[in-house]
Amino acid sequence: MSEDWAAVAAEVAGALGEVGGAGIIRRYTKSGPSYDPTLTPTDYPCTVFQDMVELTKMTGTLIEVNDRRVYVAASGLMITPTTADKWVLDGREYAIKSVRPLQPDPNGAVIMHEIVFTV
Repeated sequence: MSEDWAAVAAEVAGALGEVGGAGIIRRYTKSGPSYDPTLTPTDYPCTVFQDMVELTKMTGTLIEVNDRRVYVAASGLMITPTTADKWVLDGREYAIKSVRPLQPDPNGAVIMHEIVFTV
């Protein structure tokens, strides 16, 4: 019997909500002429657990001391995060350095995203 990954994703969202909290991913869309576009932000609320990146993970990588890692529940998230998006923390925007979908079964749903951003 195959796993119901959508149900697992919903359980992960619930668990992250219990130990974490709410977060915001901000995406900008361009409109108008390409030489002077208008950027319009749209905020996407998400369920998140924030973690410090371990110092042991920094050697030989592009991870820096001020980087933070968050686990974002995929269930209920209206977008798939990318490095073009921004992470919003305490009203300030931060650049997203990496996004990694966590998908235990290649044929199943993504259950959460690991996002690394710099503070």
